[in-house]
Amino acid sequence: MKKRLISVFLALFFVFCFSLPFFADEYGDYQAADDSDLFPSSYPGRLYDGADLLTSSEESSILAKLNEVSEQYKADFAIVTVNTVGSYSANAFIEEFFDRFPYGSGDMENGGVMLLISMQDRDCCIISDGTVGDTIGDYEIDVILDYIVSDLSAGYYSSAFDKFISKSEYYVNGALNGFPFNFAPAIVISVIIGFIVSLISVSSMKRKLKTVNPVNEANNYLRDGSLILSRANDMFLYATVSRTARSSSSSSSRSRSGGGSRHVGGRKF
Repeated sequence: MKKRLISVFLALFFVFCFSLPFFADEYGDYQAADDSDLFPSSYPGRLYDGADLLTSSEESSILAKLNEVSEQYKADFAIVTVNTVGSYSANAFIEEFFDRFPYGSGDMENGGVMLLISMQDRDCCIISDGTVGDTIGDYEIDVILDYIVSDLSAGYYSSAFDKFISKSEYYVNGALNGFPFNFAPAIVISVIIGFIVSLISVSSMKRKLKTVNPVNEANNYLRDGSLILSRANDMFLYATVSRTARSSSSSSSRSRSGGGSRHVGGRKF
């Protein structure tokens, strides 16, 4: 009986030892020795699929689209996938990634927009910077995330990346060339037409009052003996108050030397 227990114990011990490499392979990709290992050692280009979410053909297709729109609008359109962001938050990681490499610099004078996918906590995050940041603000980032999050949740990463590119291009192109329907001209035209119609109506009513002559005094409207003043008071209706503003404490805000603004937003998928 004692020998049987020892044999069972040894069998379980060897099973556990041989299982360790499997668990290391399964989850090791999601652990980084330190945060410096989270980033590529050199500029990764506009598509960095560190989490290996795309096939080779999908990578080629997505990268071609990113390069095309980037050159067209002089702004970097980029996508980054990683297994983990380490001790960073997703928002902090995408800012560090964007700043660590030359995105939105050089010939890319209009800045850029980048999508981050982190698989460990299923984070998706977008950063817009520079002139593109003036176009793709917090509201537009939320719209883009709404547009792609269902595909991300379902694992259709290539489709989600295509939608990210097309929606981001829509906003940038709209800012540069005008959206399909621009409400501003329609509003201006409506105001002008309304002013003309009201002017014609008022002019028509004015012409009907030619027989009426203006009266500068109210004597004609006052019946003799109908107004008797028995008491009079002076009442001050208005006062003038002078105020001197007190000095307030100074405040500072972040500005970018290259112009434009920066927006970051994200969510789970």
